Amino acid sequence: MSQGILSPPAGLLSDEEVVVSPMFESTAADLGSVVRKDLISDCSVISTSLEDKQQVPSEDGTEKVKVYLRVRPLLPSELERQEDQDCVRIENVETLILQAPKDSFAQKSNERGIGQAAHRFTFSQIFGPEVGQASFFNLTVKEMVKDVLKGQNWLIYTYGVTNSGKTHTIQGTIKDGGILPRSLALIFNSLQGQLHPTPDLKPVFFNEVIWLDSKQIRQEEMKKLALLSGGLQEEELSTSLKRSVYIEGRMGTSTSFDSGIAGLSSSHMTSSSQLDETSHRWAQPDTAPVSVPADICFSIWISFFEIYNELLYDLLEPPSQQRKRQTLRLCEDQNGNPYVKDLNWIHVQDAEEAWKLLKVGRKNQSFAS
Repeated sequence: MSQGILSPPAGLLSDEEVVVSPMFESTAADLGSVVRKDLISDCSVISTSLEDKQQVPSEDGTEKVKVYLRVRPLLPSELERQEDQDCVRIENVETLILQAPKDSFAQKSNERGIGQAAHRFTFSQIFGPEVGQASFFNLTVKEMVKDVLKGQNWLIYTYGVTNSGKTHTIQGTIKDGGILPRSLALIFNSLQGQLHPTPDLKPVFFNEVIWLDSKQIRQEEMKKLALLSGGLQEEELSTSLKRSVYIEGRMGTSTSFDSGIAGLSSSHMTSSSQLDETSHRWAQPDTAPVSVPADICFSIWISFFEIYNELLYDLLEPPSQQRKRQTLRLCEDQNGNPYVKDLNWIHVQDAEEAWKLLKVGRKNQSFAS
């Protein structure tokens, strides 16, 4: 989920103003037994020649890290510039050959017998330009999401040069969502009827939870509304809520708060365009079976942070007038498990709430980068 680097508005943030503080806190003396440094056998195999090479399997015969390649189709402007030189050739479902451009230094050197103009790369699976968003999701991430619903942890990230299609693959468009909105839809569709409505169980540390009292629950609800309302402070929002609830009780009208961000609103009245956007994005009839007793409920909380200039920042930090953002620290609990100290966790009840909070976090990320 990469994006272009934007210059911050004057007075908001600059590298000179960042006070570098330690990002890591640890009570452990040695992590050598936990962290693996040699991941070559787990990742894709890069061959320096066109000789056939087999991917090195892990000890149990399965890939510990699955590396998928998606080839982006050329844009009309790129075709007009005659950039289609057959530099990318998909040999089979796992093997790709990169050929140096005709006028490149590598190609000319190869013609003189120096170096190589072609390289073979091996991946878990390769997807050509003709593969759509739904097919890509079904063949890569869908089973991972089902594993998550069974208690398995997964990490998914995209890697590539600028304008290679990372954001399109992750987010997609309103009518053709990427792997993130499709994953959210699958998760919430699968948990229908088993979602805990009250944010009274909150995650802390690595994998622990705490009970919240009624006052703390209200604070969590106000924090989420402050984020979704696009900048109102919790005190202002609380006053607005009380006033609108009173008016609604007297006049029978609906409550509506404009977020100031396109597509974000806490209004109970939704426009036709918003309905169309929602229906397209979450039109995912597929579900995954959840093999737990019917009386078990799920409480879903999300967090969103970034590492910028080797510092951790919370992208779901409530709006503030302060010029400097608070830096967070990566710590360890008493069992040696890592967690981000003071990171905000927000309780969500449906995929639309989760998507809106993601958009808020992306907005904060663009201002910070």
